[in-house]
This record gives sequence, structure tokens and C-alpha cells, in this order.
Amino acid sequence: MNKRFSSMSQPSASLFILRLLRQFEDVGIRYCVLRSYEQLPDEHGNDLDILVAEKDLPMARSGVMDVSRDLGWHKVAEVRRFGYNGLYFCSPDRAERWLLVDLFTETHWRGLSYTSKEKILEERVRFKDFHVAGPGAEAALLVVKELLPWGKVKSKNMARDRIQYCAVKDEHGFLECLRPAFGKRTGTLLLRASKVGDWDSIESRVNRLRRALLIRSLTRHPLRQPLAWIEFLYGHIVHRIRKPLGFFIVVLGPDGCGKTTIAKHVGQAWQQT
Repeated sequence: MNKRFSSMSQPSASLFILRLLRQFEDVGIRYCVLRSYEQLPDEHGNDLDILVAEKDLPMARSGVMDVSRDLGWHKVAEVRRFGYNGLYFCSPDRAERWLLVDLFTETHWRGLSYTSKEKILEERVRFKDFHVAGPGAEAALLVVKELLPWGKVKSKNMARDRIQYCAVKDEHGFLECLRPAFGKRTGTLLLRASKVGDWDSIESRVNRLRRALLIRSLTRHPLRQPLAWIEFLYGHIVHRIRKPLGFFIVVLGPDGCGKTTIAKHVGQAWQQT
């Protein structure tokens, strides 16, 4: 979700984020904000991506719920899958103001971990009053997050400029983040291409990267990796059974025909149910 909050919704959502990160710090949760943190808590998208140490996930989720109750935000949905717990909240006035708190314990593609979460948490850095991923880890995550599933390096919101800047700034962190999953040689190739913005070279290697990730995951963890696949598939199947996909309503028409009015009335009707 990339849509920005309107200015009138900023104080409430900003306070939610501020209180949440302060609570994480106060109780000693090992975490880091993964991306889009530069203007937090004043400016933010609809989602907050946080990597959390696996043992701290129950305490982190409890903290999110405590803050939401204190501020009157309503939990409207929750998703739990392999390495992920997402909590969707609506603002106290139930207007069109939403916040998704994404709590990750794994960074993976189809159950294959593609970065070292231990290294990311070890090399996290202090930013303002909270912790964020180091520059190298941030760049590595941005490179592979959409590359593995879609075959493309993320390009929206100046992501590629950010990758270049962070890769140049923190070569060691970039390599340490990717080396366990892909090996030193492949990690070095990705680093060199990222530093000069050679995205075509990176994208042309996507199938080789997938194979390398699969082979190294099975070689390094011959027992744990099959169990991770079972947990990954089980989580998705159970989620689809318990929470089947809903439906979308699309209102189409030329300017001035009443799309906004219809959407407003539909939203008001649903709030009364």
C-alpha cells in the first residue's frame, strides 16, 4: 500500500507509530523498521514494515494491540502466515484512515529465506528514537524482495536510487545480509551491479538466483528447509480456509458522474452494519 495519508489523519496515525516504537524500545524488543522510515512518524504510508526477533513476536503483537486500544484504533483484520503477522487497523472515527502493521520474523520467497534476519538485527542502527535496518541490509532487501517473485527490481518511489545509495554506503552490510542465502560470489555480483545501477544485469540472473537460493537452502538446512516449506504451505492453506478472499467493488464513470458520492454512501452503509 503506497497511498499517503491525508494531512488530517496524520496526527492520530503518527501518534500510533510513535507510541508503538517507543514501547518496543522500552520493553527491549529486538526489532528494526525495514524501509520508508526517513520521515517517521510524521510522514508514512499505509503500512509499517518491522522485522522482529522470532522469540519477541508475541510481545511485539501484544504491544501493537495495547497501543491500538489506548488510542482507540480498531483492529479490522489480522493475517498470520509463515514468518509474518499483519494487523490492519482503522482510525477511531472509522473514516478512510488505515494503518497496516506488518511484523516479520522471516524474509522469504516461498518459504526460502533470502536474507539473514540475524545479521539484519545485529547490524540495525539507531535513527531518531528507534531502530532501523542498516543501509546495506535495506539495499539488499530492496533488490531481492520483488526480484525473486516478479523478476524485476523494485522501481517505484525512487527505490532504485535508494538501493544505489545504500549499497555504496554499506558494502559490508549488503554482503553479510545476502551471503548466507546466495553465497559470497553471487552476493558480490549483486553488490557490484547495485552500486552502478545495472538493473538489467541483475534481472537477467533471476533464474540463476532462484536456483542458487534453493540449492543453498537445502544444502545448509537439509532438515529445517522441508519443515519450513510445510509450515509455509500450511499457513497459506489455513488462511485461505479461515479467511477466504473477499471481493472488490469498482465504481467507473466520467468526471462528475457521482463516483465519489456513491463510494461515500456505500462506506457509510457498511459502517452501520
